[in-house]
Amino acid sequence: MPQTLNINQLTAPGVYVYEDTAGVIPAEIASFNRCYLIGTGTTGTYNAPTQVTSADDFTTQFGSSPSLNSVKLFFNNLPNGILFFIRAASKQIATITVGTPTAGAYSLTINGTAVSYTAGASPTLQSIVDGLIAAVNANVTVSPIVTALDDTTGNSTFLVTSDNVGTAFTVTSPTAPGGSTLTVTVDTYATLADEFVYAIQNSFDPDLHEQGILICPEAFSGLTSQSDRTSVATAMENLCATEGFDWVAFVDSGPPGTINTPALAQTESANNYTTARGHLAYFFPYVKDLLDNVVPPSAGVAAIALRRYRVEGFQQPPAGTKYPMRGVKDVAVIVKKSQQAVVNPNGVNCIRNLPGQGVIVYGSRTRSASPYYKFVNTRIILSVFNRTLFNAFEAGGVIFSAVDGQGVLFTRVRETAEAIAYRFWEGGAFFGAQPKDAFLVKCSRANNPAIDLEAGIVRVDIFAAPVPTLERLLVTTYRVAIDQVLASAGAA
Repeated sequence: MPQTLNINQLTAPGVYVYEDTAGVIPAEIASFNRCYLIGTGTTGTYNAPTQVTSADDFTTQFGSSPSLNSVKLFFNNLPNGILFFIRAASKQIATITVGTPTAGAYSLTINGTAVSYTAGASPTLQSIVDGLIAAVNANVTVSPIVTALDDTTGNSTFLVTSDNVGTAFTVTSPTAPGGSTLTVTVDTYATLADEFVYAIQNSFDPDLHEQGILICPEAFSGLTSQSDRTSVATAMENLCATEGFDWVAFVDSGPPGTINTPALAQTESANNYTTARGHLAYFFPYVKDLLDNVVPPSAGVAAIALRRYRVEGFQQPPAGTKYPMRGVKDVAVIVKKSQQAVVNPNGVNCIRNLPGQGVIVYGSRTRSASPYYKFVNTRIILSVFNRTLFNAFEAGGVIFSAVDGQGVLFTRVRETAEAIAYRFWEGGAFFGAQPKDAFLVKCSRANNPAIDLEAGIVRVDIFAAPVPTLERLLVTTYRVAIDQVLASAGAA
């Protein structure tokens, strides 16, 4: 849109030249080139994605960790890959319970500082809890370390939590007047599952962290409770599906001692892991590295995916014999073709040791029940497309533009979206012999009613067909009589 100058403000004679932008907004295709690995370590920053460049670099920054073999597996398959490690930790929690409400002094000692509250005549449990919460939060020595809050589960208990992850505190010497009690239960730290979930929910910012693959192999190999593994996987999927992220989570099966057959893997995945629009994929079984360590496969699968994206494009599935898993020599559980035929349609992506081919990721389905989000590459294509559109329009200067009545703004928005979609089609991410078969963009008065325009809303509707995945190739051979090949082919 040409810039309209307020001539009345230009009172001196002379030439005034102003530079502006117009036309289609230039757009870079969003990157999908990194992996985020959540685990534990003995050193390093908590809940902050930190890039590691090798297994040695990982050990230097985070010390001893059960995730080390997964880090090695990642770099074996993508030596110059972009890997961010998140050292998981949650806040320490203490639960304080008040007994029979009785008038008198209630006190407890937090990190050596006494905090007390005196209940007046005829107190209630809630009034005592509220008084102790206020006393903790008002104490100038204690309040910078912990925060007290009502746990909302009843009127007799409240929580004291550390203000910083990884910071421990003590609660001792609880006292109450005669006829009442004050008891304390302190979790030195929350459970390992809670730490993973807390890290997933509190470590990432879509404005700072680019799209990528989220894995947490330590959780699925180390958590013996299916409920805990489900909590972690659900948190991963929820984050990846959140607006602004649009990532994908690769989830491992439970440990080999628990999930040791394809049938058990199918039961585990079907009962515990789901995703509406394909933001989670499930992989089974574990693999054996060159030192006979049994390692969850997700780090290797993620590296293979990112390596293939670099070479062939993000529209390709993270599977197949072209990209055997490096740094491994076998699988922990053998999956036969007949077994995979049962579990593959149910979203169990099998890792198989194929004779002459190596250890191969031989499945690329999501855990979505929707036929539109069946394959991992469908999710990746749409995620990158959505992010590219967002980046273009967010940085392109269209927000807070006047919506003219001549359709100039509509045209600019539509043509920008068409240019992006064309690049996806040209690069093989959208299916169609011609662009018109692959995508359609609408942005006009037809889909922008006056009520929306008056509210400051402009709509652009984009219809796109991502490429499908060749998962099964059907080959038919015909035995024909001599000199009858052409005739038989025409009749077939």
